Amino acid sequence: MLTDADLARIVAVVATKEDVAGTNKRIDGLDERMAAVEARLGGVEISNIGIRQDLNEFKERMSAFDQKMDALLVSLDKTIGALDALRLEYAAVSVQLSRHEGWIKKLAEKAGVALEY
Repeated sequence: MLTDADLARIVAVVATKEDVAGTNKRIDGLDERMAAVEARLGGVEISNIGIRQDLNEFKERMSAFDQKMDALLVSLDKTIGALDALRLEYAAVSVQLSRHEGWIKKLAEKAGVALEY
């Protein structure tokens, strides 16, 4: 049969009602803490959705900006081309004017007319 010493050893090893109640309280505390963590993680997911929406909106705006920038660069290239054509035309007109001045001076010398500037 079991002796008092055997029963004392069994009681020392087996959990009592108080031990189980204490463990239940700890588990309840862990449940509350886990609920708080889950709530915070839910907020993180919601904020990730907001960040994704912001990122998509940013991508759309950058695409529109790229299109506007391309149109601006095309316009700028046309303007630069027109300025280059004007510069060449100015150089040609300047050479022609110098040539005409030379002819006028020669004609004035041959005609004996003094030119006044």
